[in-house]
Amino acid sequence: MNAVLIKKALELKEESKSDALIVYTNSKKDLKDLKSIKNNNIVIITNNKDLLKKELELPIILMPIELSRIKRRIALAMAAALENKLIEEGYNVVFVENTDRYKIISIEKAKEGIDYGIYKLLSKSRDIDPEVIYSVLEITKELGIKGREGEPVGTTFIIGDSGNVMRRSMQITYNPFESSFINVKDPVVKSMLKEYSRLDGVFIIGDDGRVVSAARYLESGKNDIEMPKGLGARHISAAYTTKVADAIAIVLSESDKMIRIFSKGKLVLEVDPEEL
Repeated sequence: MNAVLIKKALELKEESKSDALIVYTNSKKDLKDLKSIKNNNIVIITNNKDLLKKELELPIILMPIELSRIKRRIALAMAAALENKLIEEGYNVVFVENTDRYKIISIEKAKEGIDYGIYKLLSKSRDIDPEVIYSVLEITKELGIKGREGEPVGTTFIIGDSGNVMRRSMQITYNPFESSFINVKDPVVKSMLKEYSRLDGVFIIGDDGRVVSAARYLESGKNDIEMPKGLGARHISAAYTTKVADAIAIVLSESDKMIRIFSKGKLVLEVDPEEL
C-alpha cells in the first residue's frame, strides 16, 4: 500500500481515538505491506477473490459487488464489517481506500442503516448474482423517485429460480421478452423496463439477470405469510412466491412509493427510494 497513505490512516486513527481501521484494497502488494502491522482492529475489504488465498492474520471480507459511488461503497464496506462482527455499532472507524481509481481517507460512524440490510441481501443471495439484485434496486429506485412519465407507478420484480416462478404464474398479456437475451445488468435495458412497468403483472428475472418475462400474474397464498398491516395483494403474492420458490421479490408500492424486499416469505427490507 502507498506507505504515506497507510501511515496517515494510522496516525488519524490514533489522533481521533477511533476504534478500528478499514482498508479497502484489491492489491496483493498491499496485503504484504499490511502484514507487518500488529493491530487487531484492522479489517481488509476487497473485491479480489485471490486475496482470500493469502495467509494473513488480519480479517479479510470479500465484497459481493463493486460499486462506483464512493459514499455507497464506504457504507457497504462498513456494513460488511458490522455483519461479520469485526466492528460494533457506534464505532468510529477510519476508512482508507487504495485502488486504481481512488485514494481516500475518512472517518465514519458504524451504524445498522439501509446499507446493512442491502449487504445482508447481496451477500446471502446464494445462486443469484448480487449485481442483478443491485441493478434491479437501481431501476426500482428511479421508478420510485421519478415514476413513469411523471406519474407514480407500482411494480414487482421476482429475481431467481425463474423456471419455478414461471410454473407458478401465468401470462396476462403478451410477453415482450419472450426468447430474448436481454439482461437487467445492461444499462440500456433500464429505460425498456421502465416503459414496460406500465403493464399489469410482474417482471421475472433469472439468476444471471436475464429478463425472462413481464406481465406475469403470480400464484398467491397466505399460508404462514407475515405481512405488515396495510399491504395488499401485490405484496402478498410477491412474499408468497419467495416462500415457495428460491427467489427474492422487490416491490415498489404505487401508493406510498416505498420499496419492499421479500425473501423466504418475509419482509427483509423496507426503504424509501429517496434514501437509496
